[in-house]
Amino acid sequence: MKKTLDKHSLQGYVNSQLKYNFNDGIDFKVTILDIENSLDRIEYCLKHIHLKYFYDNGPVFNHLYGDTYSMFLYLLSREVFFRGEENGASKIFSLNKMMFGVDLFYTVKMPDIFYLSHPLGTVLGNATYSDYFVAYQGVSVGSDLGKDGQGGVYPCFGEGSILLANSTIIGSCNVGNNVTFGANSFVRNSDIKSNKIVVGQWPNNKLIENKYNNCEYYFGN
Repeated sequence: MKKTLDKHSLQGYVNSQLKYNFNDGIDFKVTILDIENSLDRIEYCLKHIHLKYFYDNGPVFNHLYGDTYSMFLYLLSREVFFRGEENGASKIFSLNKMMFGVDLFYTVKMPDIFYLSHPLGTVLGNATYSDYFVAYQGVSVGSDLGKDGQGGVYPCFGEGSILLANSTIIGSCNVGNNVTFGANSFVRNSDIKSNKIVVGQWPNNKLIENKYNNCEYYFGN
């Protein structure tokens, strides 16, 4: 993988950002193993994204390209969380939110292959995500409390789910493969079959046949 910073420089870069933004007297630094494991994960992800800035005869990691760095910070926060440093994971999560306006908590399990496209204002909750998942700006994925106030039911996305700008999917939604949610669409507690484009607002959503292969279009697969 081509990198704009080697792993030691990247470690110093992240730790400088954390120290500057969260100088709370609680000592925390990402380790070189945190960086190495997160780079391994981002490399696997990036090698499937055959788009400019992500791939150039192989995966490209540019710490100054916001989409890539935002994805890396999420992976890093999760790496740190699973080695028992929740305070550090929270700082990295908050750094990601401060820099890129994305709310992607470290307990949320993203798939191995996903793509965040300028995710300003995007909130990705604790749904079930499958490979070749794409989220644009202003996307919201979350649970539906319902009339009884009992929440915790999140969407389940099949492979090749594309969430275009300002789309919202909440509640018990079982989504098939190769589904695109149109810009400004709103879906609640609805099942969507494979190979559909979803437009409009719940409960009056309109489903259109998706003639595109989402995985091929975004990932070259």
